Amino acid sequence: SFVLSEVWDAQSSQPMVPGQSLFGDPPTALVGTYSLASLLTAPAEGSASKAMSVEQVTQALEAVLKLSSNGKQVPILVHPETNLLVVQGTDDQLKLAREVIEQLTIDAEARRKADAARVNKERAEKAAAEQRDHKLRELEKFRQEAVERRKMVQSAMADFVNTFGDSNGQVPASGQQAVSELTAAKEQAESDARAAEAMIRSI
Repeated sequence: SFVLSEVWDAQSSQPMVPGQSLFGDPPTALVGTYSLASLLTAPAEGSASKAMSVEQVTQALEAVLKLSSNGKQVPILVHPETNLLVVQGTDDQLKLAREVIEQLTIDAEARRKADAARVNKERAEKAAAEQRDHKLRELEKFRQEAVERRKMVQSAMADFVNTFGDSNGQVPASGQQAVSELTAAKEQAESDARAAEAMIRSI
């Protein structure tokens, strides 16, 4: 953002007024100060972009101001402790400096927002992928448990028939209830396995 501060005359220790000369320059020489804080702010963690350097800002400003002054160098000073940039020039040059810094700030903010949106999108996609992988692992675990349960029921049914069945594998009436229960358990295990497989394919 643009900040125009009061400038003091070092010799008289009095505040300078608009239009007053600086260092004996013509009355048209003015001084403006501009905050570079928003330009030099570090981007968010994970951002691909970097904050502008003081050199980048001053080089861009010097190039534009040089064009506006027929190739003459416009005095520019940066106060690193406060991130303030000081420009000495005409009223039009100070306005131009403000416009340049404002545009650089707008561009930097747009890059920060774009980077933040990209970072948030990547985080959301990563979280969604992790959730999907977790769900797949849980479903695969459930499917494998169902397959193992079916094998165990089949083995129990075979043992029951071998123990209580006749030579033709027929179980007496007293054992039919147990056979029915084992059959139902086997079918349930098969159904669970198929359901898990269908859900895995749908993800």
